[in-house]
Amino acid sequence: MHPEARAHERDLTSDRPGRSNDQHVLGTEHGARDQQAHEFAREIALRLESGRVEHQLEQLIVVAAPDVLGMLRKTMGGKLSKLVVLEIDKNVTQRKPADIRKLLPKFL
Repeated sequence: MHPEARAHERDLTSDRPGRSNDQHVLGTEHGARDQQAHEFAREIALRLESGRVEHQLEQLIVVAAPDVLGMLRKTMGGKLSKLVVLEIDKNVTQRKPADIRKLLPKFL
């Protein structure tokens, strides 16, 4: 769960652009929603890495929206990435469990 990723841009940013110490307006290469999505991917990767270190994971199947999956790939370390046996690039957040199950291999 990461409610900030679903918030409107106006709710995540102030009305005025930020300023650096020398008073230049700071532009944002990515919007606040993108920053929240990156933070969410980082949080997921940290939790998964903790599970890897504690030997709670043997294999990992990642189901995520394509953009989130890309962020996860960039965020996961090499040892964690080696545990990934399947990636499914689908946004399943609004699907019913039975529909999600149809996306997964039968052997699970």
